[in-house]
Amino acid sequence: MRLFLGLAADQLASQIAAREAEVAPPPGGRLLPADMWHLTLGFFGEVPAVAASAIEVRAAEYAQGQRPLQVSFQRVGAVGRRPPIRVWALRSDSDLVKSAVRRAQVAFRPWLSEREASRPPLVHVTLARGQWNSEPAGRTLFPPISLTAGALVLYESHLRPEGVHYERLATFVLAD
Repeated sequence: MRLFLGLAADQLASQIAAREAEVAPPPGGRLLPADMWHLTLGFFGEVPAVAASAIEVRAAEYAQGQRPLQVSFQRVGAVGRRPPIRVWALRSDSDLVKSAVRRAQVAFRPWLSEREASRPPLVHVTLARGQWNSEPAGRTLFPPISLTAGALVLYESHLRPEGVHYERLATFVLAD
C-alpha cells in the first residue's frame, strides 16, 4: 500500500470555482477532482498492511490532540523539479502551518523515510497536474484563498495509466 497522511482540502471547491481564471493551470494542465485536494503532512510510501494499521491507530490518537488548522494560500504556481511532469498548486509560506507539518513529521517519524522526515515542509495543495518543459509563471493571490482544515485523512495513492488517484482509507475529525 502506498500511503500518505494529509489534511482534507476539498472544501476549497467553492473558492476555486469563484476564482477559476485566477487559479487555473496553464495549458497542458488538468485540474484534479476536488475530493483529491489535500495538504500533505507525511508521505509514507509503500508500507505493509501491519504498518498501515499502526499508522491508522496513531492518526486517530494524533487527531484528538489537534485543532482545526487555518491556512491562507498566498500564491498559485508550479511545484516540483521533474520536468515535464509537474504539479500546479496553491502555496502558503505560513510559519504556523509549517510548524504544524513538522509536528506531524515528528509524530509519524517511525513510518517516514529519513529523506521524508528531514525534508523542509512545502505547504501546498495540488490543484492540477500537467506537463510543462519549463516552469510556468505563478501568481500572487489577493486576497489569499483560505482553508480551515478540520479533518486528517489517511490516503492510499493508486498510480494508474490515466493518472494518480487518491483513495480515502480513514478520516479523523480534528478536536475542536
